Amino acid sequence: MKEKLPTHEDLLAKINIQEQKMNKVKRLYLFISRINQIIVRAQDRNQLFKEVCNIAVEIGGFQMAWIGLIDLETKEVLPVSVGGDHQDYLSIIKTISLSSEQKGGTGPAGIAMRLDKYQVCNAIEDDPIMEPWRADALKKGFLSVIALPVKMFDKVIGVFVIYAAEKNYFDDEEIQLLDNAT
Repeated sequence: MKEKLPTHEDLLAKINIQEQKMNKVKRLYLFISRINQIIVRAQDRNQLFKEVCNIAVEIGGFQMAWIGLIDLETKEVLPVSVGGDHQDYLSIIKTISLSSEQKGGTGPAGIAMRLDKYQVCNAIEDDPIMEPWRADALKKGFLSVIALPVKMFDKVIGVFVIYAAEKNYFDDEEIQLLDNAT
């Protein structure tokens, strides 16, 4: 039995997919490089967080990014910086909690902080942990999300959440790069 040879169109499609992947990885490396530059020159934590969120959107190509810090009294996360066109989404998701007993603690951000491990949702429309926020996230065009714990001296102090407009956006390589950056 003869194996069918790929057509010219098949080869071009494969090349196009590889080029898109390379461009995505280049953007991510540039994003992480800029974060490292900001860490060196930022005057204070608020400036650092603001610039990181803006660079995530402008250079990383993400739809939205936000950073929240844990309020030690309430055990809730208070957003301190946000970048992107859909900043009103934070008012929709309302409270992010460290408690798994609270609705706000069952999503990617709450779980990432509680477990001190990134949480990826590459299919917001199908993932059960996104159920409370699914409709609003999809209205904003968010199809994938990653939540990464933010640490200071090996202690989780907050979360960095990034939304992408592409389903299955975060692959192993990107997750590793982002996890190492935080």
